[in-house]
Amino acid sequence: MVVVRSACEEITHCNKLMDIFQIILLCGNYMNAGSRNEGSFGFELSFLNSLADTKTQSGSSFIHFLAEIIEEHYSQLIGFDKNLTSIQSAMKGLYILYLYTVNDDSVTKVVNQVAKTVSQLESNLSKFETPFNSDDKFPEILTDFHKKASEQLIILQEMFDNMKKSFDDICNYFSITTKFTIEEFFSLFNKFMEDWNVTVNFLLS
Repeated sequence: MVVVRSACEEITHCNKLMDIFQIILLCGNYMNAGSRNEGSFGFELSFLNSLADTKTQSGSSFIHFLAEIIEEHYSQLIGFDKNLTSIQSAMKGLYILYLYTVNDDSVTKVVNQVAKTVSQLESNLSKFETPFNSDDKFPEILTDFHKKASEQLIILQEMFDNMKKSFDDICNYFSITTKFTIEEFFSLFNKFMEDWNVTVNFLLS
């Protein structure tokens, strides 16, 4: 959850990425000249994953066309992804949670599962409050475990709330109207960076 917050901050503070988004918008308006999409003031973030499939009049992909322009006129933006190192780490963590929960909103489900387990533990604790005999340490051990688990749950919920706020903030930052899960959001950026690197490496080879 910490790395997700870091990734959100990296995206919103990456000036090179914002410059590339502006160039994408300019190129899109140029390609759409004369159409109903001409003169757009923005684009949906989901369009980032279509750049490799969208073709220009010359037959090259949009992302290839974009990379050529940036390489020729704005070469300082080529390595923008070097400032977004937390995205891949966030994706790895989210993917592990996804495998564990088999759920699109895996972070939320994990936190809810932990809270449910602690609640069940508290419920079961009342059944073992009285030791069976003088050597029975189970109630004491269970009580101590429940106390520590409750403390960790508070920390986990605070981390989750902070992460969710960071994600809500970045959605507002990009004026996202479509409902994205955290996994979908970072998967989108991760794929864009992968497509970008493949294209740039091809141009520079």
